[in-house]
Amino acid sequence: MLLAIVSPPCWGQSDAISAWKQKVHLQLKSHARFPAEACGRSGEPKLGFALDRSGKVISSRLLSGSGVASIDAAALAAVISAQPFPPAPPELPDSDLSLAVVLVFARPPDVTEQDFKRSCDLLRDEISLRNRLKGVCRGC
Repeated sequence: MLLAIVSPPCWGQSDAISAWKQKVHLQLKSHARFPAEACGRSGEPKLGFALDRSGKVISSRLLSGSGVASIDAAALAAVISAQPFPPAPPELPDSDLSLAVVLVFARPPDVTEQDFKRSCDLLRDEISLRNRLKGVCRGC
């Protein structure tokens, strides 16, 4: 249910730096999970995060929120779960190891509203079942 990551292109960068940024964005996108609590809603949180040269996250923060707390939390969680990112290319200055990205959480355009609602209902049911099982099965 995650639609895309949007980042403005940088035309003056080397191919290696552009390829590295693309890999970072794709890795971040692959770790973003649409929160069940936000089903039926959408948001575009803007994140800032800094990496060390080996790809480890040094810091991350919300630059601007989406207006949906669970979407903002999911975006920040994606940064942490996606690490380590690919190592930075040698020609990338240390000052460029701080990145800003916008994650777009929305219904994909190729999914009908009815199918989207159905998947949200199934996800909510699954979470409800898990919560009930936690209450019954301690330590299972």
